[in-house]
Amino acid sequence: MVRPAARFRWAGIGSFVALFFGLFSVACEFLDSDAKTPKIPSPVFQRYALVPFPRAVELVDGDFELRASTHVAADTSDPEIGRLAETLAARLRTATGFELPVGAPGAAPEIRLALDGAITENEGYEIDVDTDIVDLRAKTTAGLFYGIATLTQLFPWQILSSSAATDVAWKAPRVHLKDAPRFAYRGAHLDVSRHFFSSSFPFWRRRERHRQKGSLECVVTRALATAAPTPWKNAAMS
Repeated sequence: MVRPAARFRWAGIGSFVALFFGLFSVACEFLDSDAKTPKIPSPVFQRYALVPFPRAVELVDGDFELRASTHVAADTSDPEIGRLAETLAARLRTATGFELPVGAPGAAPEIRLALDGAITENEGYEIDVDTDIVDLRAKTTAGLFYGIATLTQLFPWQILSSSAATDVAWKAPRVHLKDAPRFAYRGAHLDVSRHFFSSSFPFWRRRERHRQKGSLECVVTRALATAAPTPWKNAAMS
């Protein structure tokens, strides 16, 4: 038999717990109300499985196919643009086995990287994928860096292979997309209570180990980290 005092005590604790979780859920809903993004239509996400998903994506039929005759076009007189173009070409060469030379814009098929002052946001970029040409434009080299990471995801997952893959149709779906970071500052959480590292250990490597080894973001970050434009290199690794 429960004593009256104990019954009231447990009833008080139950009321407090219910009130706490009720207020907590309301607060979370309030704080998250402005951060929610529109739902992505299923057909669009199935065709363009991009993470994070761009701000604007226009669904287009058809594909761009990477072939042995494809080349990467960029203004190589700018050292940062040239370095980014070479990094993209190197990533594609490794998986496809194609030569993919880097040079000035010429005849199709080609992948073009260029700066575009008409893009308003400093880290924003636009990608137009057509049947013979991929056009990646950004206001700054930081935007080109982020655009390359998105462009890589449009190809089959074998594009991240460490050696030439066979029996793969290197196709990227046609698309017109626009994107820019939602926040000016991005960071990563490292739970140091479970993972202990010395202060001399590179943080970007800590981040890689903290995440699952097979994650797409991890592989893309590792592939592009050495090509991040200054001063964005440290930001991209953190």
